[in-house]
Amino acid sequence: MHPPPTSEERNTTGSTLAPMLFNIYISDIPETVSTQYSYAHDQALLFSHKCRNDVQEVLSLDTQGITDYLSAWRLRLSKANLHALRSI
Repeated sequence: MHPPPTSEERNTTGSTLAPMLFNIYISDIPETVSTQYSYAHDQALLFSHKCRNDVQEVLSLDTQGITDYLSAWRLRLSKANLHALRSI
């Protein structure tokens, strides 16, 4: 008789079940004023306004909310993949 499979064997990164499990895992990310776009493990926040200070304030508050969520779940944000884009 074979031993039961480990969690790594049951849910490999390339499996068809992995994306659904990941979506369930992050389904409680807090709502933000800015629009959220998610693809796999990437998350983007988008907010547009005429006043640059308003954009900065909204994105800062939304980013802090996401950071608090990650901290509560003992997850880390990859600073190497953190980018800010702006348009004047």
